[in-house]
Amino acid sequence: MDAIIIPPEYSKYGVYSSFFVLLNAMVAFAYEDCLLGSLLSALFVTSVINWSKVYLMSYVKLADIIIAILTITYISFFKDFNPFWTAMWNNVIWIAIVVFVYNSLVFYEIGLKGGTPEIYIAHVAIHITFLHIAPTMVCMFALASYHFDLRTLILGP
Repeated sequence: MDAIIIPPEYSKYGVYSSFFVLLNAMVAFAYEDCLLGSLLSALFVTSVINWSKVYLMSYVKLADIIIAILTITYISFFKDFNPFWTAMWNNVIWIAIVVFVYNSLVFYEIGLKGGTPEIYIAHVAIHITFLHIAPTMVCMFALASYHFDLRTLILGP
């Protein structure tokens, strides 16, 4: 295991935002998608453990990345959302991939040399926004759209 690269006072927000993944798992189970619910539950567990102490590389981080890839692959290729939510999901995932790669390359280069609080905050905030919150919100709304028309719910009949 490598050294901790994000101090716990900043990484704790990654733990907190992992609960969006748990909420997404509960929505999947509520709509009787047990495979997706199980994948998201596993992702929640690995994310919480990973963000409790963020190492450059560890078995937990590797498991977290693998489960995230499996979950994204399952949703992308095996879920049949309506065209609007499929487009939303695809856009959010492409943005998440680009942000993850960019954020990792830039942060690891700077962070390993001893980052400032601003760098840690920026890295965690970017990761949380584009990899925890955005994909889980789109997935939850897409799952809900199977059961009712969200446009009617929001805009009225």
